[in-house]
Amino acid sequence: NDEEQRLEAEASMQLVASGRLGQERFKGMDILTQIAPATPFYIAELYHQKYFLQCNRMLFGLLKYERREDLLDDPVATSINGYLHGSGSVGALMEEVDQWALPFAAKFVLLQHVCGGRGLEKFRPLDESHVENPLPGPFVEHPRKASVTSIATPIRSWSQRSFDKIEADYIDVFPRKAARC
Repeated sequence: NDEEQRLEAEASMQLVASGRLGQERFKGMDILTQIAPATPFYIAELYHQKYFLQCNRMLFGLLKYERREDLLDDPVATSINGYLHGSGSVGALMEEVDQWALPFAAKFVLLQHVCGGRGLEKFRPLDESHVENPLPGPFVEHPRKASVTSIATPIRSWSQRSFDKIEADYIDVFPRKAARC
């Protein structure tokens, strides 16, 4: 945008061309990137923002954004959108999800969607008769499994549903590929 930035960009291009910056395999290659003054940036319509997150209506609803505009600058929404798109590794998601201030149900739905439920097997019912019971049964962490997430809330059915303690109803968490709407 100013002369200093233009000079920095040109210096970086020379370093890349000489092989001292970036990947050495680009050494000696022509750089086709043009350095031009910045022009105004216009944000696309809201329905384009965090597209994969908005297409997963259940997860989007659990996140309870007051306004869709809140998505624009939320780094957690950006990360979730990337994982729903298929970017990032399962291991990275498992590490990152504990750091997010999300409702349990949102974390569970995200893990179920992205990982197909892998890592959630640490939650095992004490008594299998409680699995389909309309009232929550006692649950413990499975002793042989390493801790994957810090969420320790009763999960009632292991087939395709989990109990959303906040809304007190059942939500479908059957694993799917990235949603397309």
